[in-house]
Amino acid sequence: MKTIIEDIVSAVESEEKVIVFSQYTGTIMELKKELIEKKIGCRTLTGSDKMDARQKSIDDFENDDKIKVMILNIDAGGVGINLTAASIVMFADMDWVPGVHEQAEDRAHRIGQKGTVNVYYYVCLNTIEEDIVKLLNSKKGVVNAILEGNKRRIAKSSIGSEFLKLVSSRGQSI
Repeated sequence: MKTIIEDIVSAVESEEKVIVFSQYTGTIMELKKELIEKKIGCRTLTGSDKMDARQKSIDDFENDDKIKVMILNIDAGGVGINLTAASIVMFADMDWVPGVHEQAEDRAHRIGQKGTVNVYYYVCLNTIEEDIVKLLNSKKGVVNAILEGNKRRIAKSSIGSEFLKLVSSRGQSI
């Protein structure tokens, strides 16, 4: 949390707007509290927000120069919205599905984006998060290999070999 806050402060001092995703409401509220204490304008979006409140938060972030940070629940805010005012996307924690991260990143990578978007994942050393990152990379590799039709590359991964067994047990091939 300390590193994320420091990086947000640094980004805001450089006149950047930041999106932060988390799965956990506690993390979202703690980040908001810390930013308010530092007098950094921020908005949040969670699953418990009503639609009009969600849209107001989005509009404030996109149009108000004083609102520098948007903190979103990855499920509630990871799809279907545009946040092109941001040039930085941060993930405070990891989801189990690589596509969820890609969708969330794409909130800033939309038509109307005028600059480069940098994406940062925060992972604590010697925790389960390291294992989740390895699993996510393995899943992403398998998906890419499937899309490319690369059976040999799929078989090298335990997830991929399970996928090949499943497909062949159904009498299918890739």
